[in-house]
Amino acid sequence: MQYYRQYVSTLVYRTNTFTGTQYKYDATILSWELLNEPHTTDNYEKNRGLQPGKMVRDWLDEMSTWLKGIDSNHLISSGEEGYRADGDTSGNYANWINGGYKGVDFVGDINLPHIDFATVHVYPDNWGIPASDFEWVRSNVIADRANIAHSAGKPIIMEESGMKTGYVGSRNSFLGDIYQWASENNYAGTLVWQVYAWNYNDGQYDFNYKMDGAQAMWNQYGYMNSK
Repeated sequence: MQYYRQYVSTLVYRTNTFTGTQYKYDATILSWELLNEPHTTDNYEKNRGLQPGKMVRDWLDEMSTWLKGIDSNHLISSGEEGYRADGDTSGNYANWINGGYKGVDFVGDINLPHIDFATVHVYPDNWGIPASDFEWVRSNVIADRANIAHSAGKPIIMEESGMKTGYVGSRNSFLGDIYQWASENNYAGTLVWQVYAWNYNDGQYDFNYKMDGAQAMWNQYGYMNSK
């Protein structure tokens, strides 16, 4: 905890070399993300008879309260992927995504007073969902998490989504569907993992603006800018 607070404090109190503005007052910074994809090892709490999601939730509560105390100017997010501890566990994929397997409680986390918006990271191929069942994430993840966030009176951002080359044949099609489903559920923002401005392609999740996937990005940019 001590080292984490020291690290974050270094950022919050840093002064921008070019503008002379301390980061805690910098209006070009949208928010602070407490951690990228916080979770326990698989079934850590359940195997010990503990409440799934409590360890992460307690940490998020403590750190978000502390951070808001030193910087009340910026939003705070948890950076989580969207795993639930209390969701519907029926179906082929829902048990570990919704049943506390990852030690994250999406419902409890978004209701913390200093977590200002929800995040999800959507990777159906990495979750072991075959392309034939790709649309499962539409209602069971994208719509479900939006309903939870909006019920808490908070916005939600699709902070990451992507696919390995070849998962559903076309990255344009994949991203087009993902963004459509996010937009129809009133997501406040939609990002991708990940597109490069230069000629880079790792053959998996990364692509560039000359490749399949670029058109879906331009379409979404236009949609979001029109809102």
